[in-house]
Amino acid sequence: MEKFNLEIIKDEVSTQYNDMRGFVAIDSYNGINELVNLCQDQGIDMKDFLLIGFGLYIHNFSSGCVDCYVYLVEKDKYRN
Repeated sequence: MEKFNLEIIKDEVSTQYNDMRGFVAIDSYNGINELVNLCQDQGIDMKDFLLIGFGLYIHNFSSGCVDCYVYLVEKDKYRN
């Protein structure tokens, strides 16, 4: 596994109480495309942004109400 400097996002990876905190691995048939499509469905032009993180906030398990947040950076600012 490659090593990444995750210090730049440590303040973004948090919740009010940090009941569960860390990094997650997700196995998906379409890979990252599902999250990219979610962004595009919300009007975000993914040609300009790189998706580096996301979060979920579950209001109440019984209601099924979930908020999804994405952490995007502008590709032009972080290109080599």
